[in-house]
Amino acid sequence: MLAPMGTVGGARRRALELALLATAALGAIVGLALLARVQAHASFPGANGRIAFVRGSGPSASLEIFTMQADGSHLRRLTNNAAKDDDPAYSANGKRIAFESDRSGHRAIWKMDANGGRQRRLTGNSGDNLDQPAFSPSGGRIAFRDQGGSGARIDSIRSDGSHLRALTARSTNFDPNYSPNGKRIAFDSQRDGDPEIFVMHSDGSREHQLTDNSASDFSPDYSPNGRRIVFDSDRNGVNQIFVMHSDGTHERQLTHSPVDVFNAAYSPNGKRIVFETTAAGGDTEIAVMRSDGTHARRITNNSVDDFSSSWQPKRRR
Repeated sequence: MLAPMGTVGGARRRALELALLATAALGAIVGLALLARVQAHASFPGANGRIAFVRGSGPSASLEIFTMQADGSHLRRLTNNAAKDDDPAYSANGKRIAFESDRSGHRAIWKMDANGGRQRRLTGNSGDNLDQPAFSPSGGRIAFRDQGGSGARIDSIRSDGSHLRALTARSTNFDPNYSPNGKRIAFDSQRDGDPEIFVMHSDGSREHQLTDNSASDFSPDYSPNGRRIVFDSDRNGVNQIFVMHSDGTHERQLTHSPVDVFNAAYSPNGKRIVFETTAAGGDTEIAVMRSDGTHARRITNNSVDDFSSSWQPKRRR
């Protein structure tokens, strides 16, 4: 069982995200977007590799991307600058990481090798706030959230930064993640007044709503076989992790934590789930559990925030 931990960090992050969504609905995206953490990252099949994540402390601190072994050991730092580097997402072959950074003066989509080499900006100097990147299974495209204009929409680009394509209308859409076969994208939308989970074809067509309740449902992530979607919800008062079939049926609660847990993503072999929880001091930490919700344990433990994890898929030999 995960030991009881304080609730300040998780409550703060969810409150910030809901405030952001309310602001987005008015068409005025502001600095809250830099603080809220809501992204889970696509799980592609393979052997379990390293876990990429973000480490930082407070809204004014720099955010840097690190990787670690699945037990929290052998920490490696991939970025090192005064900017905010955030939302790392592995490619399906485990060789690349897409991420967002404001090192150019605004949040843009970047890409680097899995060891931190060859960091390159993919999107231009439009001034838009772009974040939450997710690779397609082929590695040919990257979906992301675009917060420019009068609301947030989901776009995609080729992995070299070319051929921008708008996938949704501008309203309040976020958290895109491809299905393992690349045919669909699961995402969040607040179009009915509260965040719900939707799915669409990868070209943006045939949107379909999967959850429908008065709570906030966040961060959908496909299982590596594409049969299930894990997500988090505050429908029971405390934010918990749930799973459902990929068509939205058979919802089931996986965690029964006394504190908020959120941002879940499957391991590449489908046997474990990495997620975030809050420590007694209010900081966010990373934990793992079995895919049935049992045997949860924290793998980071310090006084700063660790969040936005993505599990590296490795080719089986």
